[in-house]
Amino acid sequence: MKILELKLLKTIDNSYPIYLGSGIFREVLEKNLEKALPTAAAFISDSRVASIYLNEMKSIITGCPSCFLSFVPGENRKNIGTVMRLFKQLVKNKLDRKSIIIAAGGGVTGDISGFLASVYLRGIPFIQVPTSLLAMVDSSIGGKTGVDSKEGKNLIGSFYQPEAVIIDMKFLSTLPRREFLNGMAEIIKHSLIRDFSYFELLRENKDKILLLNQEILTEVVERSCRIKASVVEEDEREGSLRQILNFGHTAGHAIEIAGNFRIPHGYALAIGMMVESYISFKRGLLSSEELNMVLNLIKYYELDGYIFLIKGISPERISRSALTDKKNINREIKTVLLKKIGEVYEEKGKFSFPIGRDEIESGLDYISRTV
Repeated sequence: MKILELKLLKTIDNSYPIYLGSGIFREVLEKNLEKALPTAAAFISDSRVASIYLNEMKSIITGCPSCFLSFVPGENRKNIGTVMRLFKQLVKNKLDRKSIIIAAGGGVTGDISGFLASVYLRGIPFIQVPTSLLAMVDSSIGGKTGVDSKEGKNLIGSFYQPEAVIIDMKFLSTLPRREFLNGMAEIIKHSLIRDFSYFELLRENKDKILLLNQEILTEVVERSCRIKASVVEEDEREGSLRQILNFGHTAGHAIEIAGNFRIPHGYALAIGMMVESYISFKRGLLSSEELNMVLNLIKYYELDGYIFLIKGISPERISRSALTDKKNINREIKTVLLKKIGEVYEEKGKFSFPIGRDEIESGLDYISRTV
């Protein structure tokens, strides 16, 4: 037997800028398109975002052939069927490997467009233009792309980094209040896993943040982006540290699935953080005082609004949904635990630990009775 070795040692620089400001969208996108010199451009958004910003987008993309594609908004549209419909439009419009995709919208748009960019012609460039708070502080950064299936959430996907992320705070002015609060869940998560002073800032400035005070809100978005970027820089593909960004997501994703995605991601994440904070408390990590601080902050930002829905779903159904989570290993449900506010529990370089279905159910029961 002969053994031939194919050596593919690589050093890849996937670095990219994250632009943050107000009223910067046009200028920054134009400069990035001038730099990229694409042969064609596809602007992808959901129909709601397109109804507001389509004309502005058309006025920017003038240096190459372009197409403007949209889909019906909603988490239930984040599936392979939507990807295939968009794929056919890219083929129809003759996008090639030097073309570029511009994803303008919330997390669903970014996830779908990024995944499509990663597989179309084995990969073409794309730019993230997040228009929702949740996408600004979380899903647009880090290169996670993917879609849901009937078997589970985000089980089909890839790591594929954008060429740039353009965060223009002006987009928040047209964001419905429910969607704004949806994004606050990820912001609270960042404070819980990484920065107690950030947690305090969110507590002390609740009224200003909810009134969309530009100064404090820009600081909040920047701090969350810095936290997310610092974690991804150290662990791009979730081999260790990046797992901490999944705090609240094990129970949260299970709630989304069991509720047939009637509960928006941020609200499900908020309940998931409550459940996983309770599990941390029961395991002797988080103090009772800190548990109440977590629950109260989530309530301050009105993220307990969908708890009435989970009361209509059996805890057993939710915990069973957790069995399909992509983070599970050897059929064990894995989650991140809080050691204290601003710090996750770590053991010998591990950040994710097995939990039982009974712990999830106990947490859900506690939250349902006390919140």
